[in-house]
Amino acid sequence: MLSELQSLKGHQPWELEPRSKAKKVKVITLQRDERGRVTRFKSRLVIHGFKQKRGVNYSETFAPVIRFETIRTAIYYAAHRGWLVLQYDVKTAFLYGELTEVIFIEQPPGFQESGPEVVGRLMKSLYGLKQAPHIWNKTLHAKLVVMVFVRMESDFGLYDLKVNDEVKMLLAVYFDHMLLMGPHEVCEETAAALRESFELTTMGM
Repeated sequence: MLSELQSLKGHQPWELEPRSKAKKVKVITLQRDERGRVTRFKSRLVIHGFKQKRGVNYSETFAPVIRFETIRTAIYYAAHRGWLVLQYDVKTAFLYGELTEVIFIEQPPGFQESGPEVVGRLMKSLYGLKQAPHIWNKTLHAKLVVMVFVRMESDFGLYDLKVNDEVKMLLAVYFDHMLLMGPHEVCEETAAALRESFELTTMGM
């Protein structure tokens, strides 16, 4: 629980404001496993997104993910080219997205600051929000565009990097997971560029 709070605070996901400013205040809670146990691995603060109303505190929710047949084709292509296939996870991915809607939350139980008359106004896209996947995908897409990746029209979950019209790398996106497929040097350069904006965890080859 403490490590989760520390991770959240690193992203500054909310700002404290007087309760009087909030019309409605949402609750965040601990995510538990199937037996109701809170484990260090799975503990996560989430917001009750099921209480959100379309047009009031969210609008867009769609976030594309790569199709499995596209992944298979991309991996086959990478193998044919003799490329590496590296898997990465973006830690606390949703917290990189900036929230535009006004949403107030109760402070986590046992971690309140400035007393019960103060609530948090969400500034980042917290887990559980209906729009969180959409905002994260927009955030990642904007970064990849800056890195000169182009999203495939046939599958919005796949990007390619071209130099002089030759494909130098493929990048597959599945929520907060990515597959980097390309020569070792290009993969390392891409991972380093992504780490300038996101915290990546290496999942292996």
